[in-house]
Amino acid sequence: MSARSDGLLQTAAFDNVTISTVPTLNLVGRTIGFVNAQGSDVLNGGVYTVIGSGSQIGGTEDECHFVAMPVTGDFNITARVLSQSGGNSNAQAGVMIRESNTYRCRSLYMGLVQNALGEFIYRNSTVTTAYGTGVDYTLPSGTLNFGIGDQTKNIPIAINNDGMPENDETITLVIRNPNGATLGANPTYTYTIIDDDTPPAVPSVGFAAATGSVAENAGTGFILVSLSALSSSSASVDYSVTGGTATGGGVDYTLDSGTLTFAPGELVKAIPIALADDALIEGPETVVVALANAAGANAGSVAVHTLTITDDDSPVVSIVATDANAAEAGLDPGTFTVSRTGQTGAPLTVSLARSGTATSGTDYN
Repeated sequence: MSARSDGLLQTAAFDNVTISTVPTLNLVGRTIGFVNAQGSDVLNGGVYTVIGSGSQIGGTEDECHFVAMPVTGDFNITARVLSQSGGNSNAQAGVMIRESNTYRCRSLYMGLVQNALGEFIYRNSTVTTAYGTGVDYTLPSGTLNFGIGDQTKNIPIAINNDGMPENDETITLVIRNPNGATLGANPTYTYTIIDDDTPPAVPSVGFAAATGSVAENAGTGFILVSLSALSSSSASVDYSVTGGTATGGGVDYTLDSGTLTFAPGELVKAIPIALADDALIEGPETVVVALANAAGANAGSVAVHTLTITDDDSPVVSIVATDANAAEAGLDPGTFTVSRTGQTGAPLTVSLARSGTATSGTDYN
């Protein structure tokens, strides 16, 4: 799925996910393209919840987040889009078949456009996967001029030797518009930049975000923990509640200490927190969760997460005539008492309307 606005996040839910030749309970999440916000995903009760950003699926390159499994041979793939929220008004969510994990590979996509109908998009040829303008290489377009007697010409490419571990990347060169000659059998050439950078020995582990929120009537909330990169071995990290204004033990929530274990190839795990939907008017409350004792991974920079539980209960305001009768003589006033339920730490404004046969200012004030 793609938010179709890089930097915004879309949330899409999928169920009935099946791939005919492989199990679909261990699909691996991945963000592709140069996006401004890393995506995430979680599986719960047969429903994949995918969160991602990106500018688009389609055109010459993709920016999106997906969960996937490598397959070979013939297969059938199905999935149902349950919901879409966030992102741009035309955000995308659906199913895709890709040749590889590069953002410009050949692909087929069929899905829904938020607030609209479906779409089918395909890319039937690969293009350059390296970035120009000095990121991976520098090669402006130009013209080759062959002088009399010349049979060969060279096209210089300046390669940027960065320190970023990445896949090998390609540059596709095309020659066209010959003058005084005809194009030969090979008008295109693919140049491969072979990466020489060693990835970190182990990834880092940390919360996907430092803060989050959930309504108290949600039943169960999820706090996402992620690895910075895929690992060929397992990794684990302990988690525990270290503070907050909410009360555990089933009063506001239930969350025992535990350990998350990432199997090889897994990037994201979720800490479930059971929420108590009480009838108390108490305002937002927080739960602070911390990570510790990482094994098979380095401690990441986001080791503490503050989850805010938002209250869904509203105060009840009532009015009672505690002295329902008043006399004109003797200045005998009537009395109305207005009361509210719940906490009184926050201001509350109530509109008061009057009706009846008496006239304000003439019969009463």
